[in-house]
Amino acid sequence: MNIDNLKKEIKTVEYTGGYEEITYRTGELIALCPKTKQASIYDLSIKFTPDTKTPDLDSLKSYMSQYLSIPTRPEHLAHQIYEDFDDVIMPVDLYVVLRAIGRNGINTIVEVGSDF
Repeated sequence: MNIDNLKKEIKTVEYTGGYEEITYRTGELIALCPKTKQASIYDLSIKFTPDTKTPDLDSLKSYMSQYLSIPTRPEHLAHQIYEDFDDVIMPVDLYVVLRAIGRNGINTIVEVGSDF
C-alpha cells in the first residue's frame, strides 16, 4: 500500500462532546526500517481536541497496522501520522509524539504539533 493513501483507512464517528482533550496511546505501532528491513517498534501518543469528529478506534488500529509493511523512518512516520490525522479528523488542536524503542542504544523521540 502507498503511504500517501493510508489515511483512507481512518473512519470517523461524530463527536458531540464539549471542549476536551483526548489522548490515544499505543505501544503496538510497528514499521519497517528502510535500511535493515527489520521491524521497528514505536510508542505513539496522539493528543487532540476534537471539533466534530473522532476516529473509529478499530479503523485507527487498522490504519496503524498498515505500517508493518512500509519502510519508513521515525521522522517521516510521525509527520505522516500527524498529517493524516489532521486531514481526516480535523481537530481543533493536535500533538503527536512518536518514540522509537531504542536499538543500538539510541532512542528517538519525534514530536509534531504543539503540546497544548
